[in-house]
Amino acid sequence: MATTQDLREQHAILAKEATEFLNVNEKNWQPEHTEKWDAMEAQLTELENMIKRRDAMARRDVEEAKIENVLQVTERVKHGMDDKSRMAQFENALKTGNIPADLRAEMSTGTGSEGGYTVPIYVADRWIDALKSFGGMRTVSTILPTDYGNTIDYPTSDVTSQKGSILAENAQATALDPNFGVVSIPTYKFSSHTVAVPIELLQDAAFSISAFVDEHLIIRIGRATEEMFTKGTGDKQPMGMVNAAEKGKDAASTELGYDDLIDLQHSVDYAYRESSQCAFMMHDQTVAAVRKIKDNYGRPIFMPGYQMEGENTMVNRLLGVPVVVNNNMDPIGPGTKSILFGDFSRYIIRDVRAMQMLRMTDSFYATRGQVGFLILSRHGGNFVDAGGAVKYLAMPASATRKSS
Repeated sequence: MATTQDLREQHAILAKEATEFLNVNEKNWQPEHTEKWDAMEAQLTELENMIKRRDAMARRDVEEAKIENVLQVTERVKHGMDDKSRMAQFENALKTGNIPADLRAEMSTGTGSEGGYTVPIYVADRWIDALKSFGGMRTVSTILPTDYGNTIDYPTSDVTSQKGSILAENAQATALDPNFGVVSIPTYKFSSHTVAVPIELLQDAAFSISAFVDEHLIIRIGRATEEMFTKGTGDKQPMGMVNAAEKGKDAASTELGYDDLIDLQHSVDYAYRESSQCAFMMHDQTVAAVRKIKDNYGRPIFMPGYQMEGENTMVNRLLGVPVVVNNNMDPIGPGTKSILFGDFSRYIIRDVRAMQMLRMTDSFYATRGQVGFLILSRHGGNFVDAGGAVKYLAMPASATRKSS
């Protein structure tokens, strides 16, 4: 049976062949080229689905591998000890509630049976790193870790229309001051909700409580924060990118077209479009629709990724820039903001690293033979650009069709 790596290599080879096929035949595209391209596209999709299934099966092993490797150097420098030893101490504290004196110095212990801990920084960093897996915003935004959660006022200025001028000899230079604004980035407390763990599991020496936390609680925090960073309203919650972005283009119909994507891309100022951080962002169902779009000569506009970038990621490209999948966005439909385009580094995500773990052994859990666990963390997000660095494609409110 082919391994996941074998499947990735097959996908990379086929994607490269598809790219070369397009480059060679693009200027003289014929119907038979479209037929062959569609066959290659179907095979690529099948390989991608197989890889996704394998990745889902292997996720636990991958996360455990990260635990072994991520912060070894930081922990040794900070504590003069091996990461595995510190992690074992922290896991033992979660299981038993008994905190060694040196570890206690890094954590503030709650009172009574709640057993509240401020998570050590090496654990908090690993959890925050894991949050990248649950949506598209963290992979392209600017991440701002802070030790405290007080509101930050971030200065903004739109300089896209400002320019210098020729100055005559001995002439006085005139003033042209930029217009500054301020965008606030407050933080909000997120809850993983409680999870009850049977005492039998905690007493099992082979059970890793950190793996349990990663598997269940961090997933919940990740999904909640990514939803807010994408679609938050800014009213007692972060301002999401969809609501912060300006409209760049009204789609001609609910049947997404090539011209719509071109117009959306060019609605963003050229200075932003030249940034290496520029990308399209959309729901996976929208990606599927875009993959079927051909230009006016029947040539595909979507380029499947074949080069490995980042953490074993094959980056797909559309009109020359990466495509970021974010399933918190609405798929194509009447009245939706279905696609974002622009420089997403102008969106700031704040992480307050004093994450809190609660280990609860009160009567509610004790009488059931359980221990409750809860993660509380503070995060914020806002778009800090005043010049329209990211814009959205607006779908029509009714299901109209293109005129022939």
